[in-house]
Amino acid sequence: MGKPVKMFVITMVSALLLSLFPVFSPSASAAVQYTFYASPTGGGTACSNVAPCSLTGVRDKVRTVNAAMTGDIVVNLYTGNYYLVSTFSLTEADSGKNGWHVIWQADPGGATPILNGATNITGWTLVGGGIYKADLAPFGSIRFLQLYVNGKTAIRARTPNIGSNYYVKNWDIANKTIKLNSTEIANWANFGDVMLVARKHWNESKMRLLSYTSGGGVATVTVKEPERTDNFNLAWPNMETGSDYLQSYYFENAYEFLDSPGEWYINNATNELFYIPRDGENMASAVVQAPYLQTVMRVQGSSLNTLATNIAFQGITFEGSAWNSPLSNGFVGIQTGNSVETLMEPGGVEIKNTDGVRFENSKFQKMGATGLELISGTKNTTVDGNVFHQIAGQGITVDAALVANPADNRNISHNDSITNNYITGIGQYYPGSAGLFAGYTNGLTIEHNELANLPYSGIALGWGWTTSPTALQNNKIRYNRIHNTGQLHDDGGGIYTLSNQPSTIIDSNYVYDIIRSSYTQSYPMAGIYMDYGSSNMTVQNNVLANAPISLYLGFEVSTLPNTFANNDGTSSTTIFQSGLQASYSGIKTGYAPTDQAQGKTATSSSTYPGGFGAGMANDGNIATGWSPASATAEPNHWWQVDLGAAKTITQINLTTRQDVDQSVTRRNFEIRVSNDPMFATYATIAEQFASPLPYQGFWITPVYGTSGTYRYVRVVKTVNEYFFIADLKVFGY
Repeated sequence: MGKPVKMFVITMVSALLLSLFPVFSPSASAAVQYTFYASPTGGGTACSNVAPCSLTGVRDKVRTVNAAMTGDIVVNLYTGNYYLVSTFSLTEADSGKNGWHVIWQADPGGATPILNGATNITGWTLVGGGIYKADLAPFGSIRFLQLYVNGKTAIRARTPNIGSNYYVKNWDIANKTIKLNSTEIANWANFGDVMLVARKHWNESKMRLLSYTSGGGVATVTVKEPERTDNFNLAWPNMETGSDYLQSYYFENAYEFLDSPGEWYINNATNELFYIPRDGENMASAVVQAPYLQTVMRVQGSSLNTLATNIAFQGITFEGSAWNSPLSNGFVGIQTGNSVETLMEPGGVEIKNTDGVRFENSKFQKMGATGLELISGTKNTTVDGNVFHQIAGQGITVDAALVANPADNRNISHNDSITNNYITGIGQYYPGSAGLFAGYTNGLTIEHNELANLPYSGIALGWGWTTSPTALQNNKIRYNRIHNTGQLHDDGGGIYTLSNQPSTIIDSNYVYDIIRSSYTQSYPMAGIYMDYGSSNMTVQNNVLANAPISLYLGFEVSTLPNTFANNDGTSSTTIFQSGLQASYSGIKTGYAPTDQAQGKTATSSSTYPGGFGAGMANDGNIATGWSPASATAEPNHWWQVDLGAAKTITQINLTTRQDVDQSVTRRNFEIRVSNDPMFATYATIAEQFASPLPYQGFWITPVYGTSGTYRYVRVVKTVNEYFFIADLKVFGY
């Protein structure tokens, strides 16, 4: 009996290792012709394990030997930050030849190399009020829209703070001005650097202020060009007018807004960066990184006749890209990463005119726009087993050129494959972005990915709003797991499509928990949303659960030819097969949020006797719950949970009372987070207004932009009235 048991143990251990470290062997055999090495401090030309080269040095070394390959060329990268002063570029000169590959990988000894386009900001001094500053002159007077402190995203100073918003009173479209409550705006110093950020259904407008006038309690605001013309000439997403169609907004980027830990501001006139540390951050030792390069790495053949081919990347982290166009042009979003001034957000990693490029078991993070962008002319690209997170814009874009019928068909992205990736925490600054966007693609495969906690759509396939023939065809979206999307914007879905797509298949996906936040507007949100022109597709065997609409057909789509079958099922097989395959499950470790509140210590301002104690609100059972001792005996009833340690919080779910319809308990509350159990200081991340939630409703609050770590979560009544919490979950890690 010993031998079968031993074999079973070996098999299980092997399966575990594969689940943690997916293996890629690109060539037909394991033959390796050359192995070279690089390190962040490397130099010279030996490129050996004891005398590694620099990143560009090892690239040049490969170019001396790859003309006549008889095996793979492996470049092992040692641990560390490879800080780049210019984009790291690979061309056809760096290709694998004769069917072999040039493989850039983390050194097999457990190395963690980072190709980094950021700059470390040092020299901090305390200026008072808990605010520190650093002179940017020693760093080339750089400007940026993202800042990372000890790996966490800092907040561009704003008012009101995260968790609250103002509301536009009206849009004066004829005069291209914005009407606000006059109490919400002031003549701040450096007024022209302040941005007004307005949410409009499925995108945002970020507009720099020019001037304002006030009268009768109303401020009439004029913004700078070109965003003024861009915004008011843009029909869609539309500006709602009238008191029944309020759209939320906030201001950002003024010294006067610095009032909360984690916020930062640049004074352009004095060339100084200001920051308020979060709990536990020591500015003498904190690692403060400002993105510098727009594109960290580019793989591009010089023409469609000279492609960059057979280049692979394994186990590498790409981070630190910047996109500064909105600093001088504003940002008026159209849809999924497309703005009026810029066709598509640029990629932190870009590829163009390529064949057989692979990205595997890598990370794309701390990007100022898109994570990975396939521009055009890409063939047989493999994006497999990667993590995309902490990204300002889209996770992945395929066909960023957006040409419906290119004169040379080789410009079309052909037969690219995106599989087994975990995509979460994207759209952090441009929330109208999708987790994965594809334009006019042919033969694109999107399978076994998990996309979670996104502000707009999960997967968006198609462009052009047309029923006419284009390059868009033969694509497959299958076996994906997509949940908690549409958290800030409406008119989207877990899967969203546009235009005529012959032979495209959407099959066996599991899409669930598509639930509006309090700031999402009223346009449709669906598990699968087929919008204008979506036609000639087969949509079948999808499990669509807990969404406002399961399958939504947009403008005139019901009259167009499509095939639908079994999209209202609850197939356990589809659910089980969806998302990351078993050997890739380990890539989510540290990135996939779980409920941090269940079973943890809970306290409250008071407790109603008879089984309504504080612990009943985080026991995972919605049939039980907490309520205070009485309806009005005390002001501002509160309940809180101690997570046991500071956690990065991504979402909070509050379940209201399920057995009795008490509308008063479903309104007028805030959700606050703090590292102080007494909440002397705290951040408000959600507020509920006077209108109650629906009976037996849920309150789901995505936590966008704070990116801080908090130990305590408190729910507080903002007026003196009754309260009840059936269950509260705090998702994070």
